[in-house]
Amino acid sequence: MTRVVSGAVMVILAVAVVWFAPPLLFLLVAQLLVILGCREYASLSQGAPRTVPVMLVAAAAVACSVALARGGPGSPVLLLALLTTLVVLGTVSLFTWDGGPQALASIAGAVFPTLYLGLPIGALIVIRDRQGAAGLFLLMLTV
Repeated sequence: MTRVVSGAVMVILAVAVVWFAPPLLFLLVAQLLVILGCREYASLSQGAPRTVPVMLVAAAAVACSVALARGGPGSPVLLLALLTTLVVLGTVSLFTWDGGPQALASIAGAVFPTLYLGLPIGALIVIRDRQGAAGLFLLMLTV
């Protein structure tokens, strides 16, 4: 019963934020979701070889999400954010590598939250900015 009630509260909050939040508040709530998602990702990948700090991964995901939200798809700002994410997280992963066979897995695990969380949430912001709350709500209902 607790999950049903907490789920209902989350649905009400999501609808309220989508319909009534000003653009800046919507952006901040979306970035909070990126950070919480990265934290959840880190707890789910507890046993995997990971040498990159979670906060660095979350910062990269937020940077790419904001770059997509503000620059739009294919913008130079987004491309710069993605390339910087790849280079920084790859470099940190290799510098903290212990010499084992998991170097590529560590880099992939560090970059994955940016692609899996940062970009889709940035796309939600773009949809709301361009199509309005009704367009985003339609997507949410469809999913």
